[in-house]
Amino acid sequence: MKKKTLLAIVVVMAMMSSCSTSTSALNDLRSLSNKIEAEGATYGYSDWARVASKYYDVDQKIVKHIQKREYTDQEMEEIGVLQGECIGGFAKGLGQNLSNAASNIGSLVKGLVKGIKENFNIQ
Repeated sequence: MKKKTLLAIVVVMAMMSSCSTSTSALNDLRSLSNKIEAEGATYGYSDWARVASKYYDVDQKIVKHIQKREYTDQEMEEIGVLQGECIGGFAKGLGQNLSNAASNIGSLVKGLVKGIKENFNIQ
């Protein structure tokens, strides 16, 4: 009897930790989106690199929980919105940084187009 009770407690704790982990990943994405919105206009290249790295880490956690189907439809929609806000912030920040680097803009835009083409396998 004690073994069954112990096993039940372990199962419940595992379920709770999984739930809190998916919730904490979503909270991390919310926090990052808010931070980009509040501070993104002041970011330079190194700031965007740091934020992009953080976004990648958070996104990997989110994907793991999505694969395990741990989010409701409402949470999935919120995740999509938050990811869109982050990506929009990156694009906006890139545009600001590009305009600030006007002397090198031709090379930067050329590289940007090349990177996009490679990502989508466009010849």
